[in-house]
Formats: sequence, C-alpha cells, structure tokens
Amino acid sequence: MGLGKTLSILGGVLTLVSTYLFTFWGSGMVYGSGIGAIMNIPDIFMNPGIYAGTLPEFMGYVIAALLLFFLFAGILELAGAGSRGASAIGGFLALIGGIYFLLGLEFISLPPNISLYSNLLFGGNAIVDGFLPFHLAIGNVGLGTYVLFAGGVLGLIGALLPREKY
Repeated sequence: MGLGKTLSILGGVLTLVSTYLFTFWGSGMVYGSGIGAIMNIPDIFMNPGIYAGTLPEFMGYVIAALLLFFLFAGILELAGAGSRGASAIGGFLALIGGIYFLLGLEFISLPPNISLYSNLLFGGNAIVDGFLPFHLAIGNVGLGTYVLFAGGVLGLIGALLPREKY
C-alpha cells in the first residue's frame, strides 16, 4: 500500500476518533462533539428557522446537510484509500472544521450569535460523564479540535500524493 493510501486511512481514523470520541470544546456540562451534532439533527429538521437565524428558513436544511457532510468526513477519508477525490473532500471538511474551532474558540473571539450556533449545532450532554465524549481541555478548545485538524491535514496530503497502480 502506498503512502497516499496510508495517510488517507490514518487521516480518516483520526477524524472519526476526534468527531465521535473527543470533544471540540466544553463548558460546564455541555460539550461540543459529533455525538452532540447527531443528537441535534432531528431538531434541525423539525425547527430549521432557529438554526437559520436571520437567513430564510430553508437555510436551516442547508446547514443540516453541511453538518451531515461534516459528520461523514472521516468515512470519506477512509474511502480515500480507493479514491483520491473522496479523501480530498473528507480531508477538506475536517480541516475546515478544525480551523473553525481553532480560530473561533482559541485565537479570536467569535461574535456571540456565531458562538450560539456552534452551541446549537454541536452542543450536547456527555453520554458517560468524563468518558464519552472524552474532554481534555487544551486552552479554550478540546483535544478533539487538534486531532480533527491533524486528520484533515493527513487526509488532504494523502489525496495529493501519487498512488501506486497494481
């Protein structure tokens, strides 16, 4: 197996672990993670206007679709072992998510309305407190943010490297 495929698989595993086992951020009893996003998807489809904010109500559905694509980024990166395009898309989604959380929560202060939407989309209670999702705060963000960023970078690098043909 070539280096590109290996990096795509490693990036996919890191993205899946960061999305579903670690937190992106945490405050008090509410944690931002992929698990919270999955739990919030039914509410997004039932009340799209809340998630669209000042935009037209149908944008709530667009936001839900983008959130679903983000949740499948790790699977796309794993599929990148066979398709460079899938790895590129998955890596790009994971990288954008990592950059959003790093810039928005660690380095610059997001406006309150954008922070509210992050809480609405990704926020949720822990399934097993202290264990799932696991929260290790590194600055203002959780370990999952850094692992998500690394998984996105590896997925993109894996997509860019040439593939061996058999």
